[in-house]
Amino acid sequence: MISDVLAAAGPPDLTHVNLVPFYDPKQEAAYREFLTRYADQMAPTFISFDHYPLASTQLRSVAGDPAVLGQFRTAADDGRRRLFVANRRYGAAASVTITVQAAVGAVEEFVPASGAYQPVTLTGAAFRVSVEAGSGRLFRLTGAP
Repeated sequence: MISDVLAAAGPPDLTHVNLVPFYDPKQEAAYREFLTRYADQMAPTFISFDHYPLASTQLRSVAGDPAVLGQFRTAADDGRRRLFVANRRYGAAASVTITVQAAVGAVEEFVPASGAYQPVTLTGAAFRVSVEAGSGRLFRLTGAP
């Protein structure tokens, strides 16, 4: 087993492997196979994984190229939320369509050159984001009036 090789080569301390998160229902069977192979080959004492659900009052759905989204609030918590969209790919631009919940009244994008937020036009409740390779973009979501 791989776990025996690692144990023989390394210190006796517990090593930590964190599994990648999974969110694509179309790939569920492949992910289950990955987890089964991991458990069979590594024989871990425990399994660690991250889970970042997009359940929020601001976002309804995200579609398109691979991206990482983070939602934040300011320390003062003025009710507005920040949304950071990062391209997971380092070799190609990403295009992502984000659909917001009805509770979102406005979306603005931070423009580093001006240091200010600019309004984003919503089509229905959605907006499209193009993110350069290995880069990210910051948005501010404001509640409906």
